[in-house]
Amino acid sequence: MKITVGSLNQIKVNAVVELCSEYEILIGANVSGVSVDSGVSEQPQGFDETIQGACNRAKSAFNGCLGVGIEGGLVSVTYGERERFSKVSVAALYDGTHFYVGMSSLFELPHSVKVQIEKGETLSKAMHSVQLVGDADLGSREGAIGFLTKGRVPRKEQAKQALRMAMIHIENNKIYRN
Repeated sequence: MKITVGSLNQIKVNAVVELCSEYEILIGANVSGVSVDSGVSEQPQGFDETIQGACNRAKSAFNGCLGVGIEGGLVSVTYGERERFSKVSVAALYDGTHFYVGMSSLFELPHSVKVQIEKGETLSKAMHSVQLVGDADLGSREGAIGFLTKGRVPRKEQAKQALRMAMIHIENNKIYRN
């Protein structure tokens, strides 16, 4: 089986490689990444835009077997007395006919980061702007989640969680098709 990931980001590609060892139907798959356009903004906001970006990546990466799209996005959540941004990873698998979508758990971003994002910065740039990290390339390494959890949950694990949730549809195909 050939699986193509709609990204050259090694965090995303490696998440798919590692996922393959967890599922009998994916063991031995040849996984590669390809540069594709997500078709959404650089910093997707809301579930709809984030899911659309993941689906666009998966469909663009599709090569006859399985296309995979992984997109990180921000979701507005209000509790207490203020709106907050939470980060989610969405994975979409595309088999040429159907999309299978899964999401990771959410984690809240610091208010100072939210303010910078509202000014138009991406999450990585915002983390740098408020001097939480030394450079703005956080997304190709540990990610915001890795930084905020002090390495306990690296970005790759959040991507794998979303991928596992998408695999629910494939493993339980008969249940989800009805």
